[in-house]
Amino acid sequence: MKITKLTEKAFEFEQVCAKFLIVKEEGELYPESEIEYAAETKQFTESVVYTHSGVFHADDVFSSAFLRILNPEVEIRRVPRIADENVFAFDIGNGRYDHHQNEACFGFADLDDDVFLWTWSRASAFSLILWDFAEGLEPGLFQYLYNTYARSIQEHDNGCSRDTLAAAVASMNPNWDSAENTDACFEKAVDMAEEVLKIAIESFRSKKRAEEIYNGFPRKFDNRVVIMDRFVPWQSYVTDELYVAFPSNREPGHYMIQAVPIYPGSMECKAPLPEEWRGKPAEDLPDGVTFCHGTGFICQVREDKVDEVLAVLINRVDETKE
Repeated sequence: MKITKLTEKAFEFEQVCAKFLIVKEEGELYPESEIEYAAETKQFTESVVYTHSGVFHADDVFSSAFLRILNPEVEIRRVPRIADENVFAFDIGNGRYDHHQNEACFGFADLDDDVFLWTWSRASAFSLILWDFAEGLEPGLFQYLYNTYARSIQEHDNGCSRDTLAAAVASMNPNWDSAENTDACFEKAVDMAEEVLKIAIESFRSKKRAEEIYNGFPRKFDNRVVIMDRFVPWQSYVTDELYVAFPSNREPGHYMIQAVPIYPGSMECKAPLPEEWRGKPAEDLPDGVTFCHGTGFICQVREDKVDEVLAVLINRVDETKE
């Protein structure tokens, strides 16, 4: 399901906040793996931006860090108020990137008749900046950074939940009896956040490279099996596959055969390994199988037996369907 709009509609809050819900008309929730955000692709061209002075939080810190990634020369000015509504301001000023005002309570929404994405929680300045500019830096980057950091920072900033990273940023403010300069501490926090985001962006690019490699691996058994000659992250890229095989990093000359989860990160698999294999010692397993996890999601197989074991698994799947 594609989220195509960032609304500025004022929501009527029945409670202070709750997590995002993506709801079909009949009330069924969409899994996160089915959500695709079609964010903006604007280019950031500002040389001076403004945010609030005083105590800083993860929202303004990570916003600042991302803007510095977009333009390393940008000047970030911390001020108590915004006098000119035409400047680029975030987390202050009642403009597009200030999420505090009630009359413009931002949220992500799809306005199709049968789908509505809604939230009791307002967006954060960081989420709004990512929505406008992340895709211009790298296609797909908004969704990755939003799910990795921005959503939890947003919920923390709006008082919906506690986030460890946001709490760590808050701890970088001077203590009440410290002589440290708040702006200097802010700069240290932004430097830290910038490094975190740079690592995340490189991780995203690495995953994109992995997708290209994964899609080039051979398929077998009517495209239900992928056999990799080296490991790359794959869970986000599977489609109809039931099993993925890759070289074991535990024991040379062996492969791991992993059952594909119903969605990335789930321990529930489309076609779990046979129950009679799970958790059994090697001597009680089929020829070539040297280990099977007790939950049935992965097993280790001698390299010369990989095709044979995969054939057994696929045959069991086909028999189940008959």
